[in-house]
Amino acid sequence: MKTLMSLFVILGISLAAATTLGAQNVWKGGTPGQEQEWNNPRNWSQNRAPDINDIVLIPNTEARGGFYPVISEDAGPIYYLEVHGGATLTIAPTGSLTIDGIGNYEDAALLVGTLYNRGEIRISEGGGQHFAGHPENLLNTGKITAVSGPRKP
Repeated sequence: MKTLMSLFVILGISLAAATTLGAQNVWKGGTPGQEQEWNNPRNWSQNRAPDINDIVLIPNTEARGGFYPVISEDAGPIYYLEVHGGATLTIAPTGSLTIDGIGNYEDAALLVGTLYNRGEIRISEGGGQHFAGHPENLLNTGKITAVSGPRKP
């Protein structure tokens, strides 16, 4: 009985840790009429726009029409960002994105693809570099601001 109880305790702790570490929310794009809209839940694998608990993945979608996200307003905070090879993420002049999850990773984003920032990126202060992978793939004509954090619970 003690062994069974211990197993349930370990399982419960493991599930709690998995939810705390962040869920993957993968860009699908292509919702008719809003093919590139970041805030449209139907453009995401979790059927909701990314939030502070999400590890956001932007894969190459060329095989499915090549629709990549555009952030044209405040997207709210996310935990971590990965832009995969061949993929792009664009932050319009009116858009902003907060990457708030520095803690489990030493950086805020992994860039293999391209991040066009014409608006604002806010990144929690923390150790390490902000952009790993190919930081030269950040094409920045906007603003990058360090904010105190991380604030993720």
